[in-house]
Amino acid sequence: MAIPVWPVMVPATPVLSGTQAGASYGDPISSETEGGPALERPRPGPRVTEIPFTSVLWTKAQWAAFEQFARQDLRQGTLQFRMPVFRPDSGMVDRVCKINGGRFSTDLSAVNRYRVSFTLIVYNW
Repeated sequence: MAIPVWPVMVPATPVLSGTQAGASYGDPISSETEGGPALERPRPGPRVTEIPFTSVLWTKAQWAAFEQFARQDLRQGTLQFRMPVFRPDSGMVDRVCKINGGRFSTDLSAVNRYRVSFTLIVYNW
C-alpha cells in the first residue's frame, strides 16, 4: 500500500515561534552488572521526534483539503504519511510522519481563516 502524501495545496510551513523538537531517540536500555557500572545501549527501532505543529493561517479550501486528507486518506489520522518538515539546519525536508493519536484541533477565531494544531511524530527527523 502506498503511503499517503501531504496535500500539495495545504501549506506545510508551521508557525515557528517557540517551537521545540523533542529528543530524536529514546532513553537507552540499561543493564546491571555484578561489579561495575551499568551497561547502556541504544533502543532498537526508528528514531522518532515529536514536534508541536501549528499551521499558518489557512483558507477554507486549504482547511477542507487537510480535513479530508486526515479523515479519509489517513483513516481518521491513524496512518503514516509523507510531509515536508522544517529542520533548522536544512529547511523543509521530506519525512515520514504521523499525527499523534490522530487528534488535531482547529482554531476558528480568525474570520474566514483556519489554524490547525497537532503533535507531529516525525520518523528520522
